[in-house]
Amino acid sequence: MLFREFENHSIEDLLDIEQVLLEKRAEDEPGANNRLHHLYKILLKKIRRNKEYRHLEPYITKRFIKHLIWFGTYMKSSVEKSEKEAERYFHLALKEEPHIPIAHYRLGFLAYKRKDYVQALQHFEKAIQLNEGEVEPDYQLNEIQHYYAHLYLTNSALFIAKNAQDSIMNIKNKPFHQLPNYEISPFYEIIASNNEEYLTQNAYTVVSKEGKRYCTKEEAENLQDTAGMLICYFGDREIAAIFNGEYVKLTNQQAELLRYLLIYGTEKHPITKFDVADIFTRKNPNFELKNNTFTKAIQRLKEKLENIHFPIGMIQNKQAGYYFADEIDYLIIHRTDEDFFLKE
Repeated sequence: MLFREFENHSIEDLLDIEQVLLEKRAEDEPGANNRLHHLYKILLKKIRRNKEYRHLEPYITKRFIKHLIWFGTYMKSSVEKSEKEAERYFHLALKEEPHIPIAHYRLGFLAYKRKDYVQALQHFEKAIQLNEGEVEPDYQLNEIQHYYAHLYLTNSALFIAKNAQDSIMNIKNKPFHQLPNYEISPFYEIIASNNEEYLTQNAYTVVSKEGKRYCTKEEAENLQDTAGMLICYFGDREIAAIFNGEYVKLTNQQAELLRYLLIYGTEKHPITKFDVADIFTRKNPNFELKNNTFTKAIQRLKEKLENIHFPIGMIQNKQAGYYFADEIDYLIIHRTDEDFFLKE
């Protein structure tokens, strides 16, 4: 049905519709992402068939790839991440452009989680290789992701070797000379164990007024019960705001906006639409963020916080900008290798 929605439109019409859908996505309108996905597919098909518009293909392809990477990273179903859908979008992005380190990193992490170490090794190795060459900045790994890719790659290789050795030892009726029953090398035990320990102990980052620290996933989950603090929680399965035990789901855009307001908004430097434009425009130079789009986003965030009885009077307005009152205490909890559109 979505394909039919765009099939009969001209290329010019589709370019106009793209801008409308980008605005709808910026306002978190349900279904906007899926409609954009199908629009790009139809638009590229039409451009590739029409010589007059062939010069637009590189630009639209790049826009489509960025959309796939973003949508794959933050793929949600009722605000909950769908890993199968995320994988599908990363593979679609790699089909359009094979040289995307962050797509391979995300696929490697998903494979590692389900203990498919062969797939994990292949993706992490490719992510590292591509990241060390010339690559589009939006596709690069950040420093933490680059470091973690090496840790995951090492462990994947060690687990593959151990599993292969275990398989050999479990073969019955071997038609050849029996191999000695080798003990696992201390090298394997030390490296694999230390890497896993590091990844476990530093799985999550906790940001507060006092600064930044690292913790385990279990500790991060327990911190959700901290009383008297506004908590912005980027979990494995969903994103939420929490206050005194009450909980409300957030979209990724709302969570990024809340995170940025808490960390950087002050009375002296309130956060304006220009500070947070990237989470609305996704770096699309042809999409202008409107004042009312930013204001609506703030209002929606306030409504979400009201649902958990957070005193929204703490969100102050000054000179077309917003900030939290100084007395608010907060925790921002996210995976250490999380990447945000709004950089520090």
